[in-house]
Amino acid sequence: IILAGITTDVCTEFLALSLRAEGYTVFANTEASGTFTEKLAVDANNRMKDGGVILQGTFAIVMDLMRDWRNTPGSLQLLPWLDTYLPAYGYVARAHEAAVQNGTLLPGEEGL
Repeated sequence: IILAGITTDVCTEFLALSLRAEGYTVFANTEASGTFTEKLAVDANNRMKDGGVILQGTFAIVMDLMRDWRNTPGSLQLLPWLDTYLPAYGYVARAHEAAVQNGTLLPGEEGL
C-alpha cells in the first residue's frame, strides 16, 4: 500500500502503522505529506521506519515497484508517467532505450 496524508505525524503515521499491524507492506511517500515542524516530521518518520514502513519519495517508490525495466510494468508503461511527472528522467530513459535499439551503447552499458 502506498500512502501519504495531510500531516505526516497524524494522517500518514497512524494509518501506516495500523496497516503494518495488519500485515501489509506499506510505502509512505515522504514527499507527499508534511507537518508543522521538521522535528515532528523526523519523529513521525522514525516511528514509521521503526514500525517497518518503507519511507521513500515518489520516484523511488515507482522504481522500487517496477524493479526492472524489462518487467511489466516496465519502460513502456512508465515512460508516459515520467513524461508527465519527471521529464528529465524520461529523456534519459528514452535516450538509453534508443541506444539499445540502434546499437550505440558504450562499452559497459549493456547491463544497464
